[in-house]
Amino acid sequence: MTLTRWQPRRRFGLVPEIDRFFDSLWRGSNANAPFPTGWIPAADVTETETDLRVQVELPGMSKEDIKVNVDNGVLTIQGEKKQVVEEKENRSHRSERTYGRFARSFELASEVEEENIEAGFENGVLTLTLPKSKASMSREIAIA
Repeated sequence: MTLTRWQPRRRFGLVPEIDRFFDSLWRGSNANAPFPTGWIPAADVTETETDLRVQVELPGMSKEDIKVNVDNGVLTIQGEKKQVVEEKENRSHRSERTYGRFARSFELASEVEEENIEAGFENGVLTLTLPKSKASMSREIAIA
C-alpha cells in the first residue's frame, strides 16, 4: 500500500508554475520560486508578569547575520540567510530550503527596559528576553 499526500489544488488542474507560486507562499519563498518574496522565520512570543520572551527559528544562520533593534515600542529582527553554493559538478535534484533577507517586527504591548534586554542564540534559535518596566507591570492594590 502506498500513501500519497493529498493536495487539493491538484484536482483543479492548475499549471505547475501556479502551483509552485502558491506553494512558495505557504512555506515561504526561495530563490527558485517564480515570484521570490524573501522568507519569514517562525516566531513565538510569550509573556510573564516580569518580561516578554521572543524566540525565532533561524536555522543555518550565525549570530553575526542577525540584527535586533527596539525603537518606539517596536521590536525588529532582521538578517540574511545566505545560500551555500555547492560545487559545479553536483547536479541539484531538489532545493526546498529558503534563503534571502528577512525582517520581522513586533509591536510591544508593554513598555520594556531597553537597556536590560538579553539576547541568546543557540541551535539556530534566537531568544530575546525583554524585561517589563516597573510602570507597565500590574500590581495589586489593597482596599482600605
